[in-house]
Amino acid sequence: MTDGKIAGLLVFMIAAVPCPAIADTFAPSHTCIQPVKPDKFNGNHEVTMFDAAVSNYKRCITAFVDEHYGIADLHRSAADQAIAEWNNFLKDNGLN
Repeated sequence: MTDGKIAGLLVFMIAAVPCPAIADTFAPSHTCIQPVKPDKFNGNHEVTMFDAAVSNYKRCITAFVDEHYGIADLHRSAADQAIAEWNNFLKDNGLN
C-alpha cells in the first residue's frame, strides 16, 4: 500500500469515528421583563397597566419554561433510546 493510500485510509478512519455530541455550553436565560410595582398607584389606569405587565411577564416566563422543558424532554428521550439500544446490543450478543 502506498503512503498516499495509507494517509487517505487514516484520514477516513479518523473521520469515521463518531464524535461525542456537542451539548450547549451555556444555559440560556429568558428575556422577559419583570414589571416594577410602584409604591403607590396613582389611579385605576396605573393598576390596569401594572396588571397587564404582570400578565405579560407570566406569559413570557411560562413560554420560556415550556419551551425548555420540551427541549429537555427531547434530550431525555434520545438518551433513553441510546440506553435501550446499548442494552439490546448487550442482550443480543450475550454480553450482559
